[in-house]
Amino acid sequence: MSNRTRTARRLLTTLLAVALCTCLLSCETTSPNANKAKPIVTNPTPAQAMGDPTVDKEVGAMINRLDMPLDVSLDDCWAQVDELEVPKLMHGLWQANGLRIGVLHAENAEAFAKALPPIYGESQAKLYSSHYPTAARSTPRLLEPVMVDLTVPPKSPTEYKAIDGRLQLLIRIGRSETGLAFVELTPHHYKQKTDLIPRSPLEKQLDGRVFRELSALLPITTDTAIIIGLNRPWPEQDTSVTAEAAEDAEKNTAVSETESESSEPEKPEFKVVDKRIPPVPEGLGKSLMTGIRAGQPTQMLMVISLIEDPFDRTPEDVNIPVN
Repeated sequence: MSNRTRTARRLLTTLLAVALCTCLLSCETTSPNANKAKPIVTNPTPAQAMGDPTVDKEVGAMINRLDMPLDVSLDDCWAQVDELEVPKLMHGLWQANGLRIGVLHAENAEAFAKALPPIYGESQAKLYSSHYPTAARSTPRLLEPVMVDLTVPPKSPTEYKAIDGRLQLLIRIGRSETGLAFVELTPHHYKQKTDLIPRSPLEKQLDGRVFRELSALLPITTDTAIIIGLNRPWPEQDTSVTAEAAEDAEKNTAVSETESESSEPEKPEFKVVDKRIPPVPEGLGKSLMTGIRAGQPTQMLMVISLIEDPFDRTPEDVNIPVN
């Protein structure tokens, strides 16, 4: 059984089995700091209509990371993902930084899994509700500056140059006042700083620049998953005629013209396929969603699905990074 088949089945189990569970329990806990908890998001989005996020009701999420060849288009996978459910402004800000985000519904999970290319490796981790976000993805130390586009229309263009430190994708989950689960995703430039004021380890994890302008706050249910990946536009291709076939057709036409001068041969009509692989745009997407595995350049997809088994957990399950 291939890695892709195993991953497809595991992914389907995660997405579809969870969708069939209708009698799961949720655990209510009270925190003395509950009233002080604030979401990272500062710009209102339609998702916030569900009520103020909180973590009083525990909820868990499963984070799957899939590493695949870099020079393979994932458009067939993304065709199964609903990107229109992401607020337009939020979606545009992520795309401008080389990131892609959308919502996968359970009925499309099988087609999504079947469209996956060969998988070099995968990892899985559980995350539970917390007042502080956790780094779900962290890059190695930056050797070259990375430009981050923080332009929020209609404001003037704004860019940030991330130098040294490392880039991270922070994630936090919880429930709204109405009980709806949410996932909060925020890019972050971690850069340790020296401070004479005592701070907790959790506070120190947010050193550097938290890109609140790029925060994505999305509701999630037992029959949906959030997909995050690399925004890399591939040119449309007509697979019926390749560039090599077009060249052969021209040669055949030339031979026909020399053999028969009495009649004018009809030139074949064709559309030449551009087989050039598009470059990976510089930015957050390239830094966070590409890497090296087994000596091969890779791109990754992150699949975040909901789990509601707060009693079925071990200390090892809590907030494990998937780097």
